[in-house]
Amino acid sequence: MGVDTAAIPGFINTLRGLPADPSLASAAATAPAAVTADVLNATTIAGLAGRNADALRSAGFHVDTVDSTDPAAKTAIEYPTGMQGQAKAVAKVVPGAQLVMTSSVKKVTLVLGADGLQVTGTSSSQSTANAPASIAPSTPATSAKTSAADKAATPPPASCIN
Repeated sequence: MGVDTAAIPGFINTLRGLPADPSLASAAATAPAAVTADVLNATTIAGLAGRNADALRSAGFHVDTVDSTDPAAKTAIEYPTGMQGQAKAVAKVVPGAQLVMTSSVKKVTLVLGADGLQVTGTSSSQSTANAPASIAPSTPATSAKTSAADKAATPPPASCIN
């Protein structure tokens, strides 16, 4: 597990009962056309960053880098100092994403985590090869009722007598 040392000052502020980024609360969201963002896939779902980048473009944002990154549990919008308004603009279309001020990025960066949060309107489709087992439709192992057609199609049990 890596530690984002650039985000430590914000973390310390939260421990002290202060906002992680005091400037965030007063910043107004920038118009999407004035925002250029990177989109990074921190999951094993192929194509996730590309689909979300397309959704951001459809919403009027400019997208620069679309790539993968180290696994992350939560979706985050990382931003450097001075880009609070741009981060808020992206946050409007990714409800629930955590806003993180850090000097480790040069522009607003959407990091898509395993929590499944995505840009509003993004298709959540993924290939069945990548689908977790918990998403697979459940079918009963046995049925209490057997139809006449099922009985006719089922061969009689084999005899144990030779």
